[in-house]
Amino acid sequence: MPSKVDKIILINLPSPALAEPWTNFPLGIGYLAASLEKRNYNVSIVDLCDVSDGFEIEHGDVYGLSISTPQLLVARRVAKLLKERQPAALVIAGGPHVLVGKNDFLSDLNFDAVVIGEGEFSFYELVRDYELYGAIDKIYENPPIKLLDDIPFPARHLMKDFKEKAEKTVQLMKGNYVNGGQTTIIASRGCPFNCSFCAPHSRRLRYRTPRNVLDEINQVGKDFGVHQFKWQDDTFTLKKSWVLELCHLLAHNGAETYHRAHTRVDTFDDEMAGAMQAANFKLLCFGIESFSQEVLDINSKGTTVDQIEEALKIAKKHGFETVGFFIFGMPGETAATVKETKEGLLRNKPLIDYVNLATMVPLVGTPVWDNPDRFNCEILQKDYTKFWIVGHDDTDDILVKTKGVALEEMKTLKRDMYQFLKSEEYARPEWK
Repeated sequence: MPSKVDKIILINLPSPALAEPWTNFPLGIGYLAASLEKRNYNVSIVDLCDVSDGFEIEHGDVYGLSISTPQLLVARRVAKLLKERQPAALVIAGGPHVLVGKNDFLSDLNFDAVVIGEGEFSFYELVRDYELYGAIDKIYENPPIKLLDDIPFPARHLMKDFKEKAEKTVQLMKGNYVNGGQTTIIASRGCPFNCSFCAPHSRRLRYRTPRNVLDEINQVGKDFGVHQFKWQDDTFTLKKSWVLELCHLLAHNGAETYHRAHTRVDTFDDEMAGAMQAANFKLLCFGIESFSQEVLDINSKGTTVDQIEEALKIAKKHGFETVGFFIFGMPGETAATVKETKEGLLRNKPLIDYVNLATMVPLVGTPVWDNPDRFNCEILQKDYTKFWIVGHDDTDDILVKTKGVALEEMKTLKRDMYQFLKSEEYARPEWK
């Protein structure tokens, strides 16, 4: 029998390991909500990201949960509560963990189906099946979306207190360049690289057109008064011609905006740096990971120490603030490689303003998870609640270690590395 869907509720789950869990607007949920609104559905976003205990969720016909691996247990608890309160409602799992662990949901009676990969069409397909036939399949999956400009801009207006939360995120820019706070934005999908620690993703790189991106930036400024943007593209500088075109539009746009982007050291050059500087990019985050060439090679990073140092010099030449992302405990990590990273940090200290140090996490579906022997390492922890890439500061958590290195030595090296960063005044406030 057909079933009318009057209300769809999308849930942004708690993120207990994050020091500031409200800092990233959930773009995946935002895009999904906007796509459903475009098809005239009544949609709500419920934000539980900084909820620690107790919550209320309004009644709906269909609930969608976006789930990363460390959120699996809390997702199961939320789904159970939803089913207890509304047995007839559909509870749907989506997000990164579904891509690598769909059986965790197919075997859970509190979930009715999974949406794998990009959900803007697949979730709608599920809802239409329910409306037309009163029944749905267990799995919905479609090829990656080719024409990203066809997707409406994320439904930021559905996030309760969006403006207030945007104003709390200035620290991610390491400076408030204009009043109004900051939001996240993304212009591409897919990544051609195969780093050992990165979760599965579409290899095919797809871009929105620069004009489409500029329209979103202007809309956010007009509707919310937000003019600072944290770009969520894994590698903002992969396509040079696209970067130059977008930066030209930004530099000549009527509204002045400010930007933070993530990039790789081997896809960044002087011409792009100049264009990004002119477009008011203020902060560049480089995925450095380690100053040990051996560790970079073992983990298929595809970069060299020389490229790291050259990219940092270019960034500083153009006046950028720089963030170096590092990972302690990657396969191949030893006392010798930790020493190399410390030496690299000291050597390049004038070029690195901030350091973010994560502990290696064997995310489900990554090359390390699938084949640790290939990387000569051992996975010591499979407790998903510890699979946040942050939140291991000042703890003895070691999730992965190099074969032949004793666990106690890894713990000592980790403590020593964090202490080194504190002594060099790279410590974040949440490091205690």
